[in-house]
Amino acid sequence: MLRETYPGGILCDYGVIYDEKSIVTAFKEAGFHTVVIANQNLSTSMIGSFYREADTFIDMSQFKPKSAYLTSLHDGELLPYLQKEVDKTDGNLFFVIHTYGSHFNYHERYPKDFAFYTPDKAEGIRASYKKQLRNSYDNSIHYTDYVLGEIADMMKKTERMDVYQGEQFTAIGLSLQDSGSMYFLLPDENTDVNELVSDPDLMKVIRRDESSDNWYSPMVNLSVPKFKVSEKTDLIETVRALGVTDALDADLADFSPLTGDKENLYLSKADHAAMLEIDENGVTGAAYTELGVSETAAEIPDDEIDFVLDRPFLFLVTGQDGSILFSGVVRNIAET
Repeated sequence: MLRETYPGGILCDYGVIYDEKSIVTAFKEAGFHTVVIANQNLSTSMIGSFYREADTFIDMSQFKPKSAYLTSLHDGELLPYLQKEVDKTDGNLFFVIHTYGSHFNYHERYPKDFAFYTPDKAEGIRASYKKQLRNSYDNSIHYTDYVLGEIADMMKKTERMDVYQGEQFTAIGLSLQDSGSMYFLLPDENTDVNELVSDPDLMKVIRRDESSDNWYSPMVNLSVPKFKVSEKTDLIETVRALGVTDALDADLADFSPLTGDKENLYLSKADHAAMLEIDENGVTGAAYTELGVSETAAEIPDDEIDFVLDRPFLFLVTGQDGSILFSGVVRNIAET
């Protein structure tokens, strides 16, 4: 249920569950493809009726052999069904997983391969089964962690992307919707990110030198941390170095063609500020508001790589003409 707050956090009128929309329907109306996979027997429950509001509802109990001693299947059995839904959904996806979980009787909640701690067979909740209960509970938690980890891996962006393999870094290029491109350059292990700035291969990445054999388009498991960088620069000395001097002098400056009768005007300050932020909604910087991955029509090798930005990296945002609009280095990965 998508519930409003009640005094003391207590729902007093249970009749509202027949009138208010569930969180599944709320996301459905917001444009998400909704999926519910339930590994519990929900045929007669109110929760089951909410689950059936989803675009796709998979009741795992239908796959349980009648001879099985388990109340439900092990939770790992639902992973292929979730993967299928993730693979076929191009837009926003909201999914609910109702697992078998880690409740008593614990030793029924995991397959034999996850019986790391034994003995683990407890016939009841009694002091004589204290060791078995602890072992089976720990095994069930271990298995639940495994299932949740597998689900988290499915949420990583896996697409065919343009990849440049340099001598000391790997780079990917992502197309920005209605704009230019964003590049991430990850230095090789034991390579300082500062060295990439002067690397001759950097311009081949920015210019998209397609003649280079260093470009290829594998399946990429992309993991990008959220980050926000901003910079403010005083450009007075830069303006002066460009030869603009009179405008900076209170006695020589003449802005009368622009200001009419106003006098004693001169350029006293010239600041440039830039901000770039990337999160689950995409990349924001100036007019760049969304990341979109373009598919390539060229023949693609059947390989797959992991591109995980888990150490300092360089990023670039270019316009449609290839000019660099933003660039920077993200160093503190753990803090982003």
